Amino acid sequence: MVADLPFLAVASVCVLAALPIGRVIGALAEALPDQAWPEGEGWRGRPRPWATAGAAAVAAMAAVALPWPLLPVGCLFGWALLLASLVDARRRLLPDVVLLPLIPLGLAVTAWESPAGGWADALSDHAAAAALGYALFAGLAAGYRRLRGRDGLGLGDAKLLAVAGAWLGMEGLPNVVLLAALSALGVTVVLAAARRDRLSGGASIAFGPYLAAALWLLWLADGPF
Repeated sequence: MVADLPFLAVASVCVLAALPIGRVIGALAEALPDQAWPEGEGWRGRPRPWATAGAAAVAAMAAVALPWPLLPVGCLFGWALLLASLVDARRRLLPDVVLLPLIPLGLAVTAWESPAGGWADALSDHAAAAALGYALFAGLAAGYRRLRGRDGLGLGDAKLLAVAGAWLGMEGLPNVVLLAALSALGVTVVLAAARRDRLSGGASIAFGPYLAAALWLLWLADGPF
């Protein structure tokens, strides 16, 4: 029972912190990428149920899935992905200020969690996966723009896949892309059916939230162990 006390204390702090952090995430999601912080004081009173519920869900899932030394890092990671997803859903743009710090953080967590003597191999694998993830989606985006004359995937998605490589390594990249693509397709079809809309090849969707959700779930399932 005594051994559980650190976990219970950290888990309680993370879950309780999710409510004010959710309000901050909601406010930042409305300000980014144009402003670093919302202007004025009115943002404090605005209800942001999606952000608050998302922050609480991240904390609860992390508390269930992660050991206590990794729990605060896991919560920060999930909250950052939530913020990036909300910005992308609103603006079709993933903010660099949120995504780029997650790459070195993922590499640091990889080195920390690696077995003694194996951290160098794990770090090189995850660093190479981050580079490959970015190159893959950046190449697809350039090819689509050249063929169709308009943007398809954005470089924000490429940076988010680089984040996935840093946290999951080479083996995780295909799973992230597959899960995100299937989720995006399923949600798009269901929403189109509910609204009785016809699907179009020119329809615009924010792919970042699906990539972020796939990354978060796969890391919870496989990454830390």
